[in-house]
Amino acid sequence: MIKLNGGGVGGKGRSILSFDHGGPRGISQLLILNEIVNRIYNEKERELGLGIEATPPCEHFDLIGGSGMGGFIAILLVVFGLQVEDALEHFATWNKEVFDESLTYSCTERMKRMKEKVDSLLQQSGFEPNTKLNKPNERDKGCKLVVVVREARNLGSIVHLRNHPSSSGNMSDITIRDAILATCSSPFLFPAAKIKESAWSREFISAEQGLANPTREIIKVAHEIFKGDISVSCVLSIGAGHPGVIRLWNDDGDSQPDRAMRRLVEDCEQVAREVGERMRDTQAYFRLSVEQGMQVSDRRASQLRKEGPEHLTGDFVAHTLAYLDQEEVRKVIDNYIKALLTKEEVVTLAQLNHSGGGRVLLRNLPPLVSRFVEREAPWKRMLDVFFAGRDSIPLHRQFIMVIRGMGGLGKTQLALRFAREFGSQFSSVAFIDCSSVERLKSDLLRHVRAITKSIGIDLKRALEILGAENRPSSYDVTKKVPWLLIYDNCDDDTLNLASYIPNCNHGCILVTTRLRSFQQLDLDTTLDLQTMSPDEAVETLKIYSGQATSHPRASIVASDEDEASMRSVARKLGYLPLALVQAGSHVHATGESWVDYDRTLQRRIHQLMSRPPTSQRNGNNVSTFSAFDASYDRLSPHARQFLSLFSFFHSSPFPLESIGLAAQHLFSGQYYDYLIPRSKDYVSSLGLLKSVFCPTDHWDPVVFNETVGVLRNYSLISIQRSRGVTMVYMHPLIQAWVRRTKSEEYPRKVYEEATIRILASAACQDNWIINQALVSHLVRTKIGWQGLHVNDKAAFAAIFHKAGEYDGSLKLRASTSLEVRAYHAKTLQNVTDLVIKSFNECAESYKKLRRFPDAVKAYLEVYKACRKSFGELEAPTLAAVNNLADVFSEYANAHGAEICLRVLRDIRRALVHDPAFGPEHETTKDTEARLALVLYRQGQYVEAEHIQESVVAKRKRDLGKYHGDTIDAYETMGRIYTALEKHHQAESLQRGVLEWREKNRGPDHRETVKARSCLAITLHKMQSFAEARDLFERALDSQRRTIGDNDIETAQTKMNMAFTLFHFRQSKEALTLAKEGRDGIGEVLGKEHQMYKNADAILKKVRRVCARYGDEQPVTAIADDGSPTPNGMDFTI
Repeated sequence: MIKLNGGGVGGKGRSILSFDHGGPRGISQLLILNEIVNRIYNEKERELGLGIEATPPCEHFDLIGGSGMGGFIAILLVVFGLQVEDALEHFATWNKEVFDESLTYSCTERMKRMKEKVDSLLQQSGFEPNTKLNKPNERDKGCKLVVVVREARNLGSIVHLRNHPSSSGNMSDITIRDAILATCSSPFLFPAAKIKESAWSREFISAEQGLANPTREIIKVAHEIFKGDISVSCVLSIGAGHPGVIRLWNDDGDSQPDRAMRRLVEDCEQVAREVGERMRDTQAYFRLSVEQGMQVSDRRASQLRKEGPEHLTGDFVAHTLAYLDQEEVRKVIDNYIKALLTKEEVVTLAQLNHSGGGRVLLRNLPPLVSRFVEREAPWKRMLDVFFAGRDSIPLHRQFIMVIRGMGGLGKTQLALRFAREFGSQFSSVAFIDCSSVERLKSDLLRHVRAITKSIGIDLKRALEILGAENRPSSYDVTKKVPWLLIYDNCDDDTLNLASYIPNCNHGCILVTTRLRSFQQLDLDTTLDLQTMSPDEAVETLKIYSGQATSHPRASIVASDEDEASMRSVARKLGYLPLALVQAGSHVHATGESWVDYDRTLQRRIHQLMSRPPTSQRNGNNVSTFSAFDASYDRLSPHARQFLSLFSFFHSSPFPLESIGLAAQHLFSGQYYDYLIPRSKDYVSSLGLLKSVFCPTDHWDPVVFNETVGVLRNYSLISIQRSRGVTMVYMHPLIQAWVRRTKSEEYPRKVYEEATIRILASAACQDNWIINQALVSHLVRTKIGWQGLHVNDKAAFAAIFHKAGEYDGSLKLRASTSLEVRAYHAKTLQNVTDLVIKSFNECAESYKKLRRFPDAVKAYLEVYKACRKSFGELEAPTLAAVNNLADVFSEYANAHGAEICLRVLRDIRRALVHDPAFGPEHETTKDTEARLALVLYRQGQYVEAEHIQESVVAKRKRDLGKYHGDTIDAYETMGRIYTALEKHHQAESLQRGVLEWREKNRGPDHRETVKARSCLAITLHKMQSFAEARDLFERALDSQRRTIGDNDIETAQTKMNMAFTLFHFRQSKEALTLAKEGRDGIGEVLGKEHQMYKNADAILKKVRRVCARYGDEQPVTAIADDGSPTPNGMDFTI
């Protein structure tokens, strides 16, 4: 008994039925179909019990099509939903009343008679005369219809009439009536069927000439309807009988219709033989057509016509029944019914469409996952490599593509997708399991033996056969690339895969691996498979949870809240395909909401990712964590230890240079480890670090790089280059897997302490890119900041400050300064330079955040402590004075700035003439730099210029042209030049500063944004308004994204940009920005602050100009009386 699989549309393998054109012998085709339908009914009755209702043929097939009278049969079965017995009755009646040649009708009269019969059929069936063929119709049970006809005026034009919308729009509005007339209009019996379409008409005839067997055309349409990756279980082609001496219409021994019919039947059988041969290996193609007995002699045909057409029909019936009673025919029907009912997926429509499936051995391919999600970037890469814009793969070149990536990325599925989509372009396709050398050899031999039908060959001979240039002629006839070999799971680094690849200049090879070493097979065509894009990841979650609106099995639609939770889940799972499938399958199976899944994912991640999805029809139900084990098992103990330690960092890229730097300094914070002594717990984490990074008791970069290379080779980590810095990245799920299942040698606390040691040791370097990368790792330890040792807090604060993250820096420095002071007070020690240093750093963070009152208090406290401890003219005290002068001038405190200015001048004179210091002492040079900056802020530009030029010259000489301090000196010099209206000199310096800051600090660093604004101000004064506006917009965008709208620097940019917008007559936008800038300054500094008063005065003047002039002319500046002035003014605040 056959085990049924649902029946009808919606099963897995699609079923296709094609009817040849056979004229009045269509009776034979319907009798064959009737036998099949009756046998199906009997099978179902045996399995399901008595009393089941008989179902029409359209419920058993996904697509039915035909040409000529075969097309008419298809319309009866699909559009009218007839049982076969009813279709037989209609067909016999039409034979007798329309197609019988003994009726003395002219072609025109016969067409009139046929139209009457069509109208009568429509009326009896409840259809309106103008009912469209593609109008939704419950009778077809979802079965698709394709009728193949030709245009009478262009016989080379093939038209497909369908009962469903067509992407080509070809005859999409044809009526049922016109479709019947078109397919029945045989050129020797009827005139062409004229069909009215909009303002013109078209004429159609039966496609019997050249397409009497329409199987190939119907497969082409099926490929378009169902898409190429959909699989087919069976294709049934029903013919109308074997050719012979057939004379049906008159007694003329060689009439034109007789000759035509012979050619048509011969054509049908020729096509049937070709399709059968080419689809032989697929076991999906079935052909049924009466082979003997349908031939009718001249005398016998004449006698039967005289007795009446029903006698000729009776002859057809008798021979068809005899044909169906043959043992071989019954076996074919048995096999076909089994394929139809079980709906096993045998071959894809893409393979059938391209070649009819000829010699494409795909039966050993594992199935695709049930709901494959197309990934745009890797798929495009594969098409570019193999096709490069061509329609087919070149014959005389061997292509090798290595698909590399970590476990769970879908490497195998991507290779299978390619094989099923384009398998028809190959003579054969083999899937070779490379999990072991023995399995590789076995699969390769099995494939070659299958295509050669020989068992007496060894591996060497098999490779020679695949590489042979004199390939079988069938390859050349079909113009196919000889073969596609898929080497899957090549994850053994001892495997010499090249020795198992045919040495030739043809064929295509796909290799899936986790190992980077296999990229050497062809570096140019390697596909380094990455995780999904966020949108692809969310679509995967929707599909596997049944919430994708585009998916036919969608049960519910995701809400906005679910959508947000899915994006959060996808991000936490690192966009890894296998993990996403697990998550979606879990939600679908349990009914858990995405909100709840997201909320508990972090806590349950080990449980959820260790459970394989159960929805995969390929039987490869491997969990995400299990997929990682294959790589881990191959690692050495030392590499495993490295991996365990690294899993406790944040999942963002980590700068490898930091590890080397930390190891060279024996994992000491260097600058901060002496603030307060450490406890004994410090030693255990140092022991772990030394065993991982200094296994030979010293730092060896060669051993370190080898370990990184091994982990990278197995795709457990990846390496990225970012602006000259090497970053190492571990996928978040690999981190979670290692942390929870593999890190057992040391307690968790020891691993966490070890990561803190490495991070703190990196504080001694000044590379902004490295510091910026470290910030995310510092944030991960934020929950434990209160428990951090004060030395580590100081080191973390330094990293935050150097990365431009001043909020984080201030929080840590404020805590550090208090702890250091408390420790020294407890130990009864005097105030030391360590205490002073901690408070000085805290004051620096206040200043960077524009919290000037707090900065002044902190610097005053530092100054008092320095004067008390070191005296007046000592370096620490003088540095404190410099800092006070700087913050007073920037704070716009006129009184304090004036006092500091006098003090700085006196100090500079004293230092220059003091033998202990002199003009080249660092304290003297630092004082000169601060003096120039204060003079600039006080408006004394000429003196500032003179001193700053000296500062720039000394820094270039002592530190070099591109040192950070030299760049700071250039920036101050550029501002002074702008104030002195030396705009070209200013522009040159400021462009250089901006270029250096963007390269070394990044585009969004505060110092970079400040440099961008300075250049914009200069360009505005040079009347380069368009570039100035662009720079202001970029600066403002960066500030809004990084420090927010309420920061003082953002407010200043808004005020400055407002003037540039006036030039472009954007008065409303300019006023809005100016008001936002003024209000922002007031919110930060208060309305009594001089900067707010200046901004408010400017805003009032701008309003008066707008009220007076509107947008009539561009405004470049505002004079004291509020009227526009041509000369411009300094609009910086």
